[in-house]
Amino acid sequence: MKTNTKKITMNDLAKSIEKLAEITANGFVGMEERLTKKISGEVSSLEEKLNTKIDKLEENLTKEIEGLKNQLEGKNKRIDHFAENKISKTTYEKLVTRVDFIEEKLEIVR
Repeated sequence: MKTNTKKITMNDLAKSIEKLAEITANGFVGMEERLTKKISGEVSSLEEKLNTKIDKLEENLTKEIEGLKNQLEGKNKRIDHFAENKISKTTYEKLVTRVDFIEEKLEIVR
């Protein structure tokens, strides 16, 4: 095995360190650009997914709200119908008495 016994001066060592620093800095610049692109892509993808989910949620909530409105309107109509067509207990009892009397006279069997 042959060993290299060349002497290195301080200037040579400084130049080597400077070249190493340049190579390292250039490598990080490229890495930074690649990471920035990747992160931007991931953020955009996540943003699209969130927007889709939010749109679907808004659509479902709108449908639910419309359904509840229709149910409430239906109940209001039933309550109004009941109030308009309600018969009091005394009126009902009078009517039953009259019908019973008529059925008795006509000899109708229930």
